[in-house]
Formats: sequence, structure tokens, C-alpha cells
Amino acid sequence: MSTTPVKALLSNITAINGVNAAIVLQSDGKVVDFIVKNGTVNININVIAEVIAKLYNTALELSKTLRLGELNMLSIEYTTGSVVITEIADGKLIAVVANKRALVGRIRMEIKRSQRMFKVIF
Repeated sequence: MSTTPVKALLSNITAINGVNAAIVLQSDGKVVDFIVKNGTVNININVIAEVIAKLYNTALELSKTLRLGELNMLSIEYTTGSVVITEIADGKLIAVVANKRALVGRIRMEIKRSQRMFKVIF
């Protein structure tokens, strides 16, 4: 079985210490591809993708309402981890779920580094 280009990019991101999952989805919440590490809490990837899309689209509306310019990246921090969401190509988002050991700056850097390749793929 060969690895798809999207799966290879997701593998690079999930290789970061503390990253539990990486999901590529359409802006309407449909899953394109994902990697969830073993031992990660059991999650329904389709439900998570729908919630991520709603969060991102709500943040876009907030940006317009507040006239803050374009949304670059959405970071949500919780007591035990974080989620980073951004657009990687037209109508495609990536969400990275990490535990509290993960360095969010490292995740953001890897997403930005991978964006060019995601745009080529999509």
C-alpha cells in the first residue's frame, strides 16, 4: 500500500512530539484525510471535522465583523492540550490536535512549511 501525498504531509505533522491527530477537511466539514495516533482518546473523526469547520467559519465571520483582516490561523488552548486550525488551500482546512507537551509554535511552523505542498496537491 502506497502513502498518498496528503498522508505523507500529515505524517510529518503527527511526528511532532505531543501531536495526537491531524485532519484535512473541506470547509464544509467533510473529511479529506487524517491520521490519529494510537492511544489517542477514541474520537469520531467526522463529528470532530464538522465542529472544526463550524469553529473556523465562525472565526471568519468574527474577523469580518470586527474588521480584523484575513484569518491566518486559529489556535485554541485547553487545560490538557490545544487545537490549531488553518486553511491550507482553497476550501481545505487542516486541524492539528495536540496534548499539553506539544510546542504550538512548532506545530504552526510545520503547518506553514507544508502549506505550499498542500496547495500543489489541491
